[in-house]
Amino acid sequence: MEFIKRDEYSGELDYRAFGNMLEHPTQCYKFYWLDAIMNLMLKKRRFSFDEIFDEMIVSAWYTVTQYHLFLGPIIEGQRRDAINRAIDVLVQNTLLNENSKPDEIRSVLKEQNALILEYKKKLAKNVPYKLLSSFSSELTKDKGDAYRIEYIQMLNQEVSLPYIIENGTGIQKMVVLQDVWLPFLMDNYMIIKNWIQYNKIQFLQMINPGVPGIINKLDDERNSVRHLERVRDLWNAHIEVSNKEILDIYTGNKLESSFDVDHFIPWSYVAHDEVWNLVPSNASVNRSKSNNLPEWNLYFNKMASMEYDLYKSVVEYDSIHTLFEKCYAKNLQSLWAVEELYVKGNTEDVFKHKLEAHLHPLYEAARMQGYREWKI
Repeated sequence: MEFIKRDEYSGELDYRAFGNMLEHPTQCYKFYWLDAIMNLMLKKRRFSFDEIFDEMIVSAWYTVTQYHLFLGPIIEGQRRDAINRAIDVLVQNTLLNENSKPDEIRSVLKEQNALILEYKKKLAKNVPYKLLSSFSSELTKDKGDAYRIEYIQMLNQEVSLPYIIENGTGIQKMVVLQDVWLPFLMDNYMIIKNWIQYNKIQFLQMINPGVPGIINKLDDERNSVRHLERVRDLWNAHIEVSNKEILDIYTGNKLESSFDVDHFIPWSYVAHDEVWNLVPSNASVNRSKSNNLPEWNLYFNKMASMEYDLYKSVVEYDSIHTLFEKCYAKNLQSLWAVEELYVKGNTEDVFKHKLEAHLHPLYEAARMQGYREWKI
């Protein structure tokens, strides 16, 4: 990582050690700890472990609740990392949910601190110290808080650390950013934030193999731009030429004219708007389905039949094919779909088989990731 280095910075700054802070992670904590410090430093230079842990939980909230990603290794089928478990406890015991706003989460964290205190204590044991271990391997050793705090303060006299730790009770220990590092941290603010995000994505992909679109799963799903208008136009045109009543696949009711375009496998898992995963659905049903998986045995064949009917219109009507071609840029980027699914000559059985061969593994992977199955 190349940082901005100005002549006016102190010559005591160890850029190499700073650049190695995120190396060799075994848990996600390094990324969330440093990212929280970067967020908090915009308002002040001194903050408690507790404040940093709260910011870490807020930062990880949507990744865990909306996208069901694991933040650390799974042991015996269970999430073991402290951030994941703290979020699970808050969802189970408070009114917070996957759509809660950051300020709501911060407010509940302050009111319900006792609920997750054990997980914050777990984080406090090593995370604040090990991030600085690239400046001295002595900090990888668990010799107790008092020793490590004293060692950090002594080391800071020799090599200038980005922060020191002041002793206090439990998670009220204080992180104090060092003045000599502040110009570097501020000038490189966005570079450092992007560096943290890049490394976080790499780690999360390793922990969640096969999960698509990790880069899109660090923020609130509602902030992501959807590209559904051309798919809606395609379905409207198909409905117009089909000369038959189109039914909602979930209820069997007539499809309303103001239908929603539904991701059969939730967007929060697939992180794309591919046409082969999109079906029209009545708005109230789509809201009920929410971020869940439609029960495969009940709904896949109905969904595949509807997709095949659309495919026939694309093949048979030039006007529909023209609208279909307009979907290429945002809604048809999978090579298999272009070369295998939407080609002339597919019978209904062949079309459904090809669709199932690609959709079902995604469905099962999402289910294993923690997505719940749903039926009307």
